[in-house]
Amino acid sequence: MSNGQELAVVLDIGSARVRMLIGTFNEGEPQVEVIGGHSVPSSGIRAAGIYNHEDVQRCVMECVTLLEEGYGASVHEVIVSISGERLRFRRQAYRLKVGDPAQGKKEITVRQDHIQRLYQRIQDQFIEPDYDVLHYHEQLFSLDEGGQVKNPVGLSSIVLAGNLVGQFYPATALANVRRVVERSGLIVRAVVSAGLASALAVLNEDELDLGVLLLDIGAEMTDIIAFQHGQVQYAGNLAQGAHRITRDIAAALRVDMTTAEQIKLSFGGLQTTTGEDKRIEYTDFRNTVSTIGTSEVRQIVQPRVEEILQQLHQLVEENLLIGGLGGGIVLTGGGSCLEGLPELVSQLFGKPARHGRPLNYSGGSDKYSCADATALGMLRWQTDPGRYQLYQRDPHRLARWVRGLQKRTIKKMDRIFN
Repeated sequence: MSNGQELAVVLDIGSARVRMLIGTFNEGEPQVEVIGGHSVPSSGIRAAGIYNHEDVQRCVMECVTLLEEGYGASVHEVIVSISGERLRFRRQAYRLKVGDPAQGKKEITVRQDHIQRLYQRIQDQFIEPDYDVLHYHEQLFSLDEGGQVKNPVGLSSIVLAGNLVGQFYPATALANVRRVVERSGLIVRAVVSAGLASALAVLNEDELDLGVLLLDIGAEMTDIIAFQHGQVQYAGNLAQGAHRITRDIAAALRVDMTTAEQIKLSFGGLQTTTGEDKRIEYTDFRNTVSTIGTSEVRQIVQPRVEEILQQLHQLVEENLLIGGLGGGIVLTGGGSCLEGLPELVSQLFGKPARHGRPLNYSGGSDKYSCADATALGMLRWQTDPGRYQLYQRDPHRLARWVRGLQKRTIKKMDRIFN
């Protein structure tokens, strides 16, 4: 690494694959250099979260081993992504009187300590039983019932009004994610919302300012995050993903999930073409070799895709997000790779849509796809770590890390001598 560069390792625990990337960056600069990464098929995790700790731990340790052996790196700390049905979203507002007309102070100049007091009052009201705050997202301010401003410092006002958007996750579930990772011999440096990480990887500043909706379509979960004026306005999810499509193909053709996934990725896309209807060969459960045309696969896939998009559209409309999307809709995640999906989304939502590609990455990033957006976004988050308040590590993390390191060392010794 050159002078001033820092190293970061990120861990994306998804329901389809567990990914680990390593990269370098200069703090405060958006450019990230990807050194490399590895991924393994996921086991022990579903849309609701971790259900088999040992399976997830095995996947994490396998990724660590591949990364250390492949790139000669020693992995100690990681930034971890988190998603799931239990991720909650809440907006909280507060009005702070900074001037006092009764004492002749009709208005005073807003200072930084006023903003700090305002945010502290808001955070004091962010009490969610059994939930921890994962992120705080700053919003625009209002002065004396006037228009909104991004930075009120130096302006005059009697009342300063503002609000924060918070993302919450169940405290026990968050602790379990941390525990699994630390039992693998790693220290959890930070926990980042998967949707936020993906947004950092694929959205540009113009889209963030104009208003943009990101749909991060995973295997069993679709994360939704909306921005306006560069700030998060909404974050949520839908317990639907690309595995529903794969299961439909598997059921219709009586094939295993691996074969169904291969058919899904090779049938050519959602849009009807005038070209030749290509035939795809496959072997079913009876070990019979058959073929199916791409148009027939489309008839299986498209209804399920439209159903998922309709549910997403309903969720977006319920939260009044459509009107402020001057930057359109961006699709990312492994489930967004279907050709023709942006066109279908654009027709349904009435907004321009595109596939999200990683921005401002160098090194080996050209070999990564939409499925790697969350991991790449966590590397990007590291360039500006103070932007969001993050989940804090507990005081017992070192003891768990030592126990995990001991287990990893024993396993390595077993591989060497046995």
